[in-house]
Amino acid sequence: MNNLDHPPYSPDLNPIENMWAVLKRRLRQRSRIPTSEDELWEAVQEEWEAIPIGTVNKLVEGMPKRVEALQRNRGYGIDW
Repeated sequence: MNNLDHPPYSPDLNPIENMWAVLKRRLRQRSRIPTSEDELWEAVQEEWEAIPIGTVNKLVEGMPKRVEALQRNRGYGIDW
């Protein structure tokens, strides 16, 4: 097993962090902004379910490239 020199719990190596960014972007692009907590939860659920599985697969399949970029950057954050 190889050890990687990177900060523990690095968001750069956690695909869900990128999924949250996708979800936030989709929520900001909605034509109608939620005005209540219930509307917000409904919008979040709608947008989460509308994210194509290809987006999820792309984030997971991109892990090796993120690991390489993080190694090149000596464990410091990367723009992804």
